[in-house]
Amino acid sequence: MATLEDVVVDDEIDKELSNSSTDDIVNRTKLLENDIKVMKSEMQRLTHEKGHMTEKIKDNTDKIENNRQLPYLVGTVNPPPSIKLCL
Repeated sequence: MATLEDVVVDDEIDKELSNSSTDDIVNRTKLLENDIKVMKSEMQRLTHEKGHMTEKIKDNTDKIENNRQLPYLVGTVNPPPSIKLCL
């Protein structure tokens, strides 16, 4: 459902378009299309970067979990007994 503000904005755009020349409308259309291309490119770049960061976070989380685990063999190491040589 359209609000009063939407109707007013639409009326202003209609008046502006009806008063503009064809060349102006074509130029504005090209500018908008270029803006759309730039925004799509930016969105793809950010989506790729987000995926890369998510993968890095997962790898780092796995590394943290592996470092929290105890080693496979845990034991105490006793120092070697002193060796007495008898001559």
